[in-house]
Amino acid sequence: MSEEKTSAGIIIDFGNSETRVCSLHRASLQEIVRLSNAFAQLPDDYVVPDQYTSGPLESIVFDAPASLADDAPIVRFAAGPIVEREFAVEAIRPTATSRKYAAHATLLSFRYALYVAQSRSLLS
Repeated sequence: MSEEKTSAGIIIDFGNSETRVCSLHRASLQEIVRLSNAFAQLPDDYVVPDQYTSGPLESIVFDAPASLADDAPIVRFAAGPIVEREFAVEAIRPTATSRKYAAHATLLSFRYALYVAQSRSLLS
C-alpha cells in the first residue's frame, strides 16, 4: 500500500432550489450530486412510512437544531421525497428575504450535504 499523500475535499454550492455537492480529488471534480433544499421538521411521534426508507422514494432523516438560536433543541428533520409528499405545506426552504449565511435552511442543507457526501463515499 502506498503512503502517497493525496489532496481531497468536498465542494458544496448552496443554491436557492438545490444544493450541489461534489468531491475534489487531485484537482479533478468527481460526481456532482444535486439535493433539494426542502426540509420538514418531523413531529416527535412521527413514524417514517416504509416506502421512504429505501427504493426510489428513500428519504433522509437527521437530527439538527430546531432553529439558529444558541439554545435551540435538537429535533428530527427529513429531506427527500417525503418532504414533497407528506409535508409540502410546511416545508422549510431558502427564501430571498434572508441571507444564506443566516438562514436555517442553509444549516439543514449543509448537514444534508455532508450526510450524502459521506454515504456516497465522496468523503474518503
